[in-house]
Amino acid sequence: MLAQCAYAQTTIFKGIEDVEISPIDQKIYLAVKGKDRVYRFTDGDPISGTVISNFEIYVGGTSYEINDGTNSFFEPWGTGNDNLAFDDLGNLWVLQDGDDNHIWVVENGHSQQVPQVKIFARTPSGGEPTGITFTPDYRYLFMSIQHPDQNNDITNQLDAFGEPRNFNKDVALVISRNEYSNNPITGVSDLYDSNKYLQLYPNPANKTITIAMNKAAVIGELQLLDSNGKRIPISIFGKHPKIQLTTDQLPAGIYHLRALINKNYWMTEKLVISK
Repeated sequence: MLAQCAYAQTTIFKGIEDVEISPIDQKIYLAVKGKDRVYRFTDGDPISGTVISNFEIYVGGTSYEINDGTNSFFEPWGTGNDNLAFDDLGNLWVLQDGDDNHIWVVENGHSQQVPQVKIFARTPSGGEPTGITFTPDYRYLFMSIQHPDQNNDITNQLDAFGEPRNFNKDVALVISRNEYSNNPITGVSDLYDSNKYLQLYPNPANKTITIAMNKAAVIGELQLLDSNGKRIPISIFGKHPKIQLTTDQLPAGIYHLRALINKNYWMTEKLVISK
C-alpha cells in the first residue's frame, strides 16, 4: 500500500491518530503522531473530483508562550499529539501521550503566526490522557487516564463529592464546567435535561426560529456567529418565555447562537439554516 501511495505521489504520514471536522470552518484536522503536529485542510468535492486545498500545519512542531496566571514561559509542544476534539466554540482540544502528557487547548482563531495555545491540564505521573469527548450541551467533558504510575497512591485529590481519589489505576473522568459543578446529577439523562435554559426549534430552520426559555432563564444578550466565528446582525421579536429570530435572509449553513444567561455565563447552541 505504501508503495502504491508513493507511486501516486500522495503524501504519506506516519501515525495518523485522530481526524476531526471543525464545527466552525468545516475544515478537516488530523493529528499526526510521527510528525508531532496537527494538520488541517479544506476537503475537495468528491462529485466534481476537485482536490483538497489550503493544506497546512495548524499547531505543533514548536514552543508556545503559556501564561499560568502569574508568569509566562515557553513550553515545547513535544511528542505524541493524539486524540482531538472540538468544543462548541471551535477550540481544538489535543491530548498528548508523550513528554508531559499535556491536555492542550488551541483556541479558535489560532495560527502558527499568531499563536493562541493554552494548557488545560497534565495527567498524573505516568498517565496518558485519552478518549476525550463532550456532552451535546458542552457542559461536561469525559476523558480517560490510562496506565498511570502505581506509586501515585501516595497522594490523593478530593473529587466533586468530597471523596479522596488516588490516580494509580486506569480511570474515566467527567469534568464539569464551573457553573455546573454543584448540580445534583442522579443519572445520565440529567446531563442533558436538568438545567436546559433554552431550546431552539425548528432546527434546522428556514425563515424563523423560536427560542424557548425556561422560567429560570433571563437572557441578557443574544449573539449569532457564522461558521467562521463572525458575528451576524439579527432581528429579534416576541417576549419571554418565547422569542423568535428571523433567519430568512441568512445563507444556508451551520451557525452558533450564544446567549448570556442570568448575567452569569454564556451558553451556545448549534443552529442549522436550510433552504
